Amino acid sequence: MSFDTVGTLLADIANLLSEGLRTLTQTDSSQWGLDEHEQVRAFQDALNEAKTDFQELSPLVKGQIYYENDRKRESLNELKSLRSKTELHIQHIRDWAETGGPINPIWVNDTKLLRRELHRTQCRAVGRIYAVEQESEPRCLGGFLVYRKQRDWTNQPCNRIDEYRSRQLDELVTCNSVGKFERFGDVDVTFICEFCDGHIVWEDLENMPSIRAVDESVAASESPTPPPPQLLASNTGRPPASPSPPGKRRA
Repeated sequence: MSFDTVGTLLADIANLLSEGLRTLTQTDSSQWGLDEHEQVRAFQDALNEAKTDFQELSPLVKGQIYYENDRKRESLNELKSLRSKTELHIQHIRDWAETGGPINPIWVNDTKLLRRELHRTQCRAVGRIYAVEQESEPRCLGGFLVYRKQRDWTNQPCNRIDEYRSRQLDELVTCNSVGKFERFGDVDVTFICEFCDGHIVWEDLENMPSIRAVDESVAASESPTPPPPQLLASNTGRPPASPSPPGKRRA
């Protein structure tokens, strides 16, 4: 019988990454080139981000103990798969340390991909816990985090364009922590949420939201005071439903 939890699997992955870093630093650094130093930084960055994610995400779902002990099948399967990939990656480092010679420069990219996958796996694991906690229909944690940032502004009037721009940049930071813009095909751009499988595709880049588009719309308005973001009543906890603008579709 398996006693794996989100916490034990995350610990296994962190220990493997730490072993890779430790194995590297125990070799003769006088023989290193740029690739070896880059590999060390990649391991350090992966470990630091994993720790930060754990510390920042767990409070969103009742705290660290609740998150560590979660055993949802989808989360465990994703983490087990990631652990196997990490084990294979670290085995390359072990073999290299025994044989010597220049390190394979491809491995640093593999480490970065593992770091990216670990970040998204943690987000998805927390997102599943959050969805189950909802009393009504399941909602995306990423969408809630963006909405919460907007909701904080409802009682704070915005009287200057520079202040409004600052708020938009603040919201952009939150959006970037929730998901990423990526190319979709040859001409489209898609925003992919880290917490769920949801994504939005823009077929027309002119309609894609941006700080520049916001500034142009504000400058074109008659009033120097931009309108506050449209929000739903705070007791609902979700953003308002609205039709998608031209050139946008939800998938």
